[in-house]
This record gives sequence, C-alpha cells and structure tokens, in this order.
Amino acid sequence: MTDFLAINRAEHFFIFFFVGIVISKESLEPYIAKRSVIGVCMIGYVVSYMFNIEPATPLFASIAFWGLALKADRSLSDNLFHPFRNYTYQIFLIGIFAQIFVKVLSNMFRFPGSYPIWWLVCVLAGVYVPVFIARLGSKSGKKYIRYLIGV
Repeated sequence: MTDFLAINRAEHFFIFFFVGIVISKESLEPYIAKRSVIGVCMIGYVVSYMFNIEPATPLFASIAFWGLALKADRSLSDNLFHPFRNYTYQIFLIGIFAQIFVKVLSNMFRFPGSYPIWWLVCVLAGVYVPVFIARLGSKSGKKYIRYLIGV
C-alpha cells in the first residue's frame, strides 16, 4: 500500500517542494533562466548521475529543466499553452492522479522500448485530464463539485 500515490516517496519529493517554494518566494526565476545556471545544473546532473549522488541528481535536473522551461515560456506560453492558462491550479491539483494511473498502466503493460511512449502519455494525461475534469466541473450546476476541484 505504500506505493499507492507514491506515499513511500513523500520525503524524497519534499526537497523539490521546498526548493520550489524558496525559488518562487525569493524571485529567483530570472537567475535560473540564465544559460550559465542551466549549463552548470546540466553538468551537475551528469556528474551526480555518474556517481549516483542522491538527491543531487534529480535536484540538478529539476533546476536545469525549470530554467529551460522559463526560457521556453517567453516564446511559447502565449501561443502553445494559452488554452491551459485558466487551469493551472487544476493541473497541479488533479494531474498527479492521472499520471499515477498511467504509471500503473505502464507497469502492467511494459514492452521493450516503450518508456518514451509512456512518458509522453504521462505528460499529456497530467495536463489534459485535469483540464477535461475542470471543464466538466465548471459546466456542472453543483457548487460543491466546483469548489472541490478549484473552479
């Protein structure tokens, strides 16, 4: 039962949650988006991965990809992600459940070379399922359902 909803990994993910709060609170996003910081984090990721230094590996990767996402945000957000602009809270709130469901399916139906496919399905489910649920909830006349999913 500890694997259910990744409860057994809560202490592992706490560091990412905490670092995200600090970065947002201290307005460090402009520094993370610098090429030098992204480059250092990518090198840190590779080195920590080679020497199996946990939790440095995912931390370096997270900061590097956060910086890359900030760079991409400037050019893509108004065009590519505009339909999701009003659903970010629902994606945060509900997306993990859709992704865990895909992870369970991927463990059941594993075949060689399928990781990239399952990864893409996981990302898409984490975005589109919450948006779909939020749209259904907003069309619902039930006020408590809208409150429950943050609409």
